[in-house]
Amino acid sequence: MATPHLLASAAIGRGLQRRPLLAVATAFAFHFVLDATPHLDSNDLFGSPAGFTGLEVGIAIVDFVLACVLIGLLIRGRAWWKMALWGAFSGIVLDLVDTIPPVGPWFVAWRGTAWLNRLHHGIQPDVPSDQLLLGFGTQAVVIAVSAWFLLRRDRDQEK
Repeated sequence: MATPHLLASAAIGRGLQRRPLLAVATAFAFHFVLDATPHLDSNDLFGSPAGFTGLEVGIAIVDFVLACVLIGLLIRGRAWWKMALWGAFSGIVLDLVDTIPPVGPWFVAWRGTAWLNRLHHGIQPDVPSDQLLLGFGTQAVVIAVSAWFLLRRDRDQEK
């Protein structure tokens, strides 16, 4: 699901707003940390070994749009909103280039990026259907902590 990636990476952008390159690199790297934790993706629930299903794609799109709206609401009017957006983009870009045609098939096949695709998918643990609560739970915690961090008052405003 895109929501944990987008929110956590936006929070990283906010936290490292004074070091933009580090923020972008950290948000990108944190994608792998989140992928390595037990979690659920729309393909875990609605996917098919034969390829993407309509329901899976629909849920992924709704998830992405709702996450973007939520981020917009959480960062509106904040001085660091641009860095939060850069962080969010950096944290989700791997999923975008990995799956969206026409870039996806090229990204998976080209030798220069195929290794990154294998790493990306190789670190993701399968969550068995009897452990759905674990998969949803880790995502709920990431979303809650990230939203809290984005909602915190700025230190400058506390003075």
